[in-house]
Amino acid sequence: MKKIMLVLVLLSSAVAYAGDPYVKTFHKGKNWTVLQVGITGELKQCALRSSPHYLDNGKNPQYGTTHLEISYPSNNVIFSGENIGAYFRIAQRVTLQVGEGESFVITPETPMTDKSVVDNILSSKGSSIKINIDFGSGDPGVHTFSALGFAEAYKMLPVCAGISSAKTKDEPPPQGSKISLTLDSFLTSGFAKQYGITKQGGWALKEDLFNNEMSVSGLRGAMLSITTKGSNVVETGLMFLGTTSLDNSEMSFVSELLKTLDPSTAQLHGIRDGISKSLSKRVSQIDLSPARTYGKLQVRAANVGGDAVISIKLQ
Repeated sequence: MKKIMLVLVLLSSAVAYAGDPYVKTFHKGKNWTVLQVGITGELKQCALRSSPHYLDNGKNPQYGTTHLEISYPSNNVIFSGENIGAYFRIAQRVTLQVGEGESFVITPETPMTDKSVVDNILSSKGSSIKINIDFGSGDPGVHTFSALGFAEAYKMLPVCAGISSAKTKDEPPPQGSKISLTLDSFLTSGFAKQYGITKQGGWALKEDLFNNEMSVSGLRGAMLSITTKGSNVVETGLMFLGTTSLDNSEMSFVSELLKTLDPSTAQLHGIRDGISKSLSKRVSQIDLSPARTYGKLQVRAANVGGDAVISIKLQ
């Protein structure tokens, strides 16, 4: 179980090819909910969803509840719901209108890719969003959604998706050439020999990446995973099981790992204190922890589920 967890929490860019589908609420506001949908260990997508405050005569539409949904990062706007295909089969025209602005013709259950709709909602300052259904006779069906809380929930989408919306103060842009380190060079390094690090197996990930699972015989409780693209190391993940306070031997392992990935870190001060401070903070997944840059390494460290988790990206 811990090996599975290591891949999920450390390798935010790594995606395995198998898993169970899930839907969970990432953020719930008064009117808008951020949903995370995916397959465990394989993919995740995020979307905003709201249910309407109805203006039509009945409290509920004839064929069940409807939803207005905005996907991320595509910003597709989708009007959908229970049995909506049957409900709108007899509709002649369906339009979406934000406040008193322009009406857009939409097709239920079909993504609308015009980002101006999202921009209009963000600038609407709490006005309503109306879906008008013209059946050709009688009063039109009107489904009204509140824009209150939309902007706040919309800001949560990058966090849900694991995408940083802006660089932190500890994350200056990299300078100079990119680190080039092959997996073979890492495995033949003095560090790998000192701690008895050997490759145990691995599996393919998305975007031509490969996860290499390592054995660390020289340090009890340490789990190491290395992501490669081709032969080059691009990211490493480290977990110390059952602790978030590293002793001298564990912190020495971290320091030697950093020096092996980028020798310039040997000249830097404050790395140990910075990592120790970061490990005192608990997060649900490692990519929600602020990144610190040491030399040409981007390092995230945090308490994830009671384990010390460190993610290191080579820049």
